[in-house]
Amino acid sequence: MRLGNCRRLALGSLGGVWFRAIQPQHLATALQTHHSASIKTRFNPGVSAKQPFEILYLAENQQTALYEVQALWGDPSRPLVDPSRTKYWPIDIRVKLQSVADLTDPTQLDLLGVSTQELTGVWNRYLEGDAPTQRLGAALFATKDVEGFLATSARRPENKNLIVFPQKLLKGSELIFEDTSPSGTIHRIGG
Repeated sequence: MRLGNCRRLALGSLGGVWFRAIQPQHLATALQTHHSASIKTRFNPGVSAKQPFEILYLAENQQTALYEVQALWGDPSRPLVDPSRTKYWPIDIRVKLQSVADLTDPTQLDLLGVSTQELTGVWNRYLEGDAPTQRLGAALFATKDVEGFLATSARRPENKNLIVFPQKLLKGSELIFEDTSPSGTIHRIGG
């Protein structure tokens, strides 16, 4: 993987609605990400990062969001529900970003010397912070002006995920979730 080429990635704007699956008790903190800096995930080494960072994973559609939290399993035409995860709700988040890398684009993957299979493969069997995907996430976070990136969903390869670095949103960029419960709270992360 050629992480030094992160600064050469084409960056573009991205708008629209993306989804996150959360448990209803977390609606009041739907967009909070401070805890994510200490949790290792596919693209975040967590506390083992040289510079720990916050990260927010969003999915292209509601079904993919539920697959990502493992509330759904199996064939998308006949998904199976995990009984221990039935209390996840997909929420819609309006996204307006100005500087996103597209790692679903084969030319961008070639630039980094990485394949879709490497980005969607097993990451949690590596030593903490040593998974190639975690090193890539850290390198993208360290790259000037990268607010986030698109990647193929590991759980539903026909769909995309949007991985956002909330700490790096530029002026004019924002993520908004409008809670339609009686509280009617509007949650916003903005640059």
